[in-house]
Amino acid sequence: GIGYIDANGVFVPDTTAARSGNIYIKAGSATLKLPVEIINNSAFEDMYDHWAREDANELFHRGIITGEDKDGQRIFRPESNITRGEFAVMVARYKGLDIKAYAEYDFADMESIPDWQKPYANAVATEGIISGKQTDSGVIFAGDHTLTRAEAMTILYRCLETDVGYPAVSFADSNQIPDYARSAVNALVNMGIVSGYEDGSLKPLGSVTRAESARMIYKCIN
Repeated sequence: GIGYIDANGVFVPDTTAARSGNIYIKAGSATLKLPVEIINNSAFEDMYDHWAREDANELFHRGIITGEDKDGQRIFRPESNITRGEFAVMVARYKGLDIKAYAEYDFADMESIPDWQKPYANAVATEGIISGKQTDSGVIFAGDHTLTRAEAMTILYRCLETDVGYPAVSFADSNQIPDYARSAVNALVNMGIVSGYEDGSLKPLGSVTRAESARMIYKCIN
């Protein structure tokens, strides 16, 4: 149950969970026992073999993400789409903002923002990192709205505070990049923080998963 030996004699471990066992090597009358222990070095139980495990691990140890408790286990839900509010929390922690130092921002939907999210919304809005959405009832934070890739890149571009002019990037769907996000897209793609997909698209209006958010912030840090 700990893995298998391939045709080249290489041990391939089963890394889907922490476990231990033995490999037995026999030659004639001699037997050698090799103890094997597979250790789960992931901060989150649902990211043991995930492509963004190391990104999430570093962000966890830096206090940028905390995850959720599920049946006594810490999980991250890497493939769930991240909301504007969740991303605001991650960004405020990444920037090291003192969330207690900010007065309540004047969003039209302030009363509907969850208490755990509100101080972070105040901080990133005041700093001009995340702006609201204009509606008939005023500017709202829309913390429960799914974040788009264009929005995520714009937010991180503001965090990086770079004034370097980056060359325009070209993707199969470049025409879908909102005007407000073009400078951010050019910067983050040229800096290697964001990349496109195998089909040549960027999907700027597509949603962002929690794993993708962790990867973006990880790359901004490093």
